[in-house]
Amino acid sequence: MNMHSSDVANKIFDAFAATSKSRYIFICNMWTDISRWSKRAVEFFGLPGEYMEGAANIWEEHIHPEDRKRYREAIDAVFSGHAKNFDMEYRAKDKNGNYVVCSGSAVVIDDDEGRPTYFAGTITNHGIIDNVDPTTNLYNLYEFLHALKIIRDRKMKVRVLLVGFKHFSDVNDVYGYSVGNDVMRQFGGELRDMVANKGAVYRMDGSKFAVCTYEMGIDEIKKLYGEIKEMARTSLSVNGNHIPMDTCGGAVIVEDFSTDEQSVLATARYALDASKNEKHGELVIVYNDADDTNKRNISLIHELRNSILDGCHEFYICYQPVVSAKTGRLTGMEALLRWKKEPYGDVPPGLFIPMLEKDTVFFELGNWILKQVMMDGKEFLKDRPDLTINVNISYTQLEHSEFRSKIVSLLANTGFPPEHLCLELTERCSFLNMDFLKNEVQFLKSYGIKIALDDFGTGFSSLNLLREIPVDCIKIDREFVKEIETNTVDQTIVKSVVQCANDLAVPVCIEGIENKELLTYMNKYEVSGYQGYFYSRPIIKEAFKQLSLYRK
Repeated sequence: MNMHSSDVANKIFDAFAATSKSRYIFICNMWTDISRWSKRAVEFFGLPGEYMEGAANIWEEHIHPEDRKRYREAIDAVFSGHAKNFDMEYRAKDKNGNYVVCSGSAVVIDDDEGRPTYFAGTITNHGIIDNVDPTTNLYNLYEFLHALKIIRDRKMKVRVLLVGFKHFSDVNDVYGYSVGNDVMRQFGGELRDMVANKGAVYRMDGSKFAVCTYEMGIDEIKKLYGEIKEMARTSLSVNGNHIPMDTCGGAVIVEDFSTDEQSVLATARYALDASKNEKHGELVIVYNDADDTNKRNISLIHELRNSILDGCHEFYICYQPVVSAKTGRLTGMEALLRWKKEPYGDVPPGLFIPMLEKDTVFFELGNWILKQVMMDGKEFLKDRPDLTINVNISYTQLEHSEFRSKIVSLLANTGFPPEHLCLELTERCSFLNMDFLKNEVQFLKSYGIKIALDDFGTGFSSLNLLREIPVDCIKIDREFVKEIETNTVDQTIVKSVVQCANDLAVPVCIEGIENKELLTYMNKYEVSGYQGYFYSRPIIKEAFKQLSLYRK
């Protein structure tokens, strides 16, 4: 069958236009200034039609007034021959008068004689959520949550296997992002074939994949994960190059779907994180069955998430004194998060923080902590204007795109002086790109905020963090102190760390001072501060104000 070339072009255009609900394509003849746009773009934004003359001017009327100058400059550069591509983010008005964030990307296509002929590209509407991942053509996170909701509503049993790569960023760094995408695409296809008709495969956030099934039993899930690990090690290749990958895996076995789908996902992420950081990639399984101990984990995450979404009303802040090693006077305090809810009672943060750290709601909890501490801090500073308040910051908070703006707005809204705030970074911050981490720290310090390294020495990356990050304090973990009077290894480690910090002119605070005898022993080391039960357990604000240390 013969078809005119324009018919073929139109069919190709229609095919690409139909691949995504949120990504629109367009092509403009630069000689005639006549364009064709995706039908979905026309419908969403209320454009005159698929074919438009002077589309750049028509589209400019939809762009937010504050973004028009940048848009016009970029378009003029293309059509005047000064630029070959267009790439920018802006706000555009839909047919109802509401603005959505869009990102446009386009290039100039030359004819055989090198003359600019077509201007073609895409506009991504970030106000619409697609249900298909464009890299792997698998259903994405949103479709996964939708599927779980249906399963929950039907009161069905479900097994969720979450699989991730260890050190996937190395692939992008060494081979480039296009190869990284090829690896993801190939892995997703292999995984889909392995699961076959026993479940559905989803591309999740980052480099993670999920299998959702009510067909497979526990033994089958274990066997599947073993096959996935072997496949990732032996079967992935790009351009003839074998690329072995190590995986980690977390599974949730839900026999009684009494929680919501977000809680199941949070539990799977918690299990995956444990597999990656504690179990060397072995499969970690969390059960929700008749066993109360296992069932407690998922229901606990469910209640924690609900508490956060309900304004964090079941969380509260305790404070523990930090004193001067030389004078014994109060110099500040560390803010410590607590959560209490029946029938769980007081749940240790060491248990629930790792459960929540990868959940989307954790950022909201972190903001609540910072706001509460700043509000309490203003009261403390009225009585003791010399105090500094320490707050623990998770690496997942730091990497959030809105962290900078949020902490600046909290400081402005509460009126808390930033020079009295010290953010404690844990060794897990080494998970972040070091250049990114250094930029974040420099930004925070530019506002006068102090930075401390918490739990120093408990991980492999502590010395590297000290070398790379300009910190105001090192906190030596209590694990190195609790047996130091008799443990020569701990004595040597603490002595070396303190000497190193003193040479770098970085103050050292010793955690875990439990009694007078330990305090007397630790006085042999040249440190700046102490913290521990000898001075006080973590207590609420009102009780803290009654401490004799505070009232001196």
